[in-house]
Amino acid sequence: MALLVWAPSSVAQIARNAPGVAPATIALADSGEMRNGTRLAGLAITLAPDYKTYWRTPGDSGLPPVFDWSKSKNIRQVDVLWPVPQRFDDQAGSSIGYEGSLLLPLSVRIADPSQEAELSLSLSFGVCKTICIPAKGEAVISLRPGATPTSAAPAIARALSLVPVAAQLDSGALPGILSAKFVKDGMKWALEAETVVPEGRKIVDLFVEGPDSWLFGASVPIVSAKAERAGAQRIVYRAALEDVPPGFSFAGTKLILTLAADREATETSGTLDAAGVLH
Repeated sequence: MALLVWAPSSVAQIARNAPGVAPATIALADSGEMRNGTRLAGLAITLAPDYKTYWRTPGDSGLPPVFDWSKSKNIRQVDVLWPVPQRFDDQAGSSIGYEGSLLLPLSVRIADPSQEAELSLSLSFGVCKTICIPAKGEAVISLRPGATPTSAAPAIARALSLVPVAAQLDSGALPGILSAKFVKDGMKWALEAETVVPEGRKIVDLFVEGPDSWLFGASVPIVSAKAERAGAQRIVYRAALEDVPPGFSFAGTKLILTLAADREATETSGTLDAAGVLH
């Protein structure tokens, strides 16, 4: 999924796989705009042809990105906002991420908005063509006081529009999660989620995230039928729980379910009860 529609003038080259060939570059940009008391910025990751990089939860064959903002000045908090990813299946397994190039919106809380801030990033992440290789890069940008839109603002706004919308269970959202619970699937547990999506969407997928020590397989549709709601389709997904720590418990465990229908998506967070039902 290519999400980058603007290229910043200052980039940091990273991860060479051959002399003079860089599979990825990174850069930071300021939108100049404030939203809900935070400054909107962006992280551009430009990938060479046929390369991909990974989502915050990369699946069973990718590397998760690690963000280090510690060198920033006058910055209280940075939240990375993730546009809808896609799933890649290959001989190594299933991974989740992006291909081409992308722009990750950043929500930046400035400690003292009346003073200039410096946003500084050291990024460790994976890029992949046929095999996954670790990449590192650094980028820095100044955020001046005031709110005046920059040339990057439209691209950051477009990327922001691709970030999944928060939705509760059975909230009427479309696409949306109606219910989710764990069931036995042979010798393993699997999360079974009933969903509803708009009819006619070409790419539909459910991404399941749990604690770092939990690994879920790809979600597989086991039921697909017309929903009672006009213009909607009902899909029941099953995602195998491939790995968990010994003695794990469902009770109190938090999950995040991201349901994508083409570029429309919702993100539903919940907590499991002792029986493995999500609330």
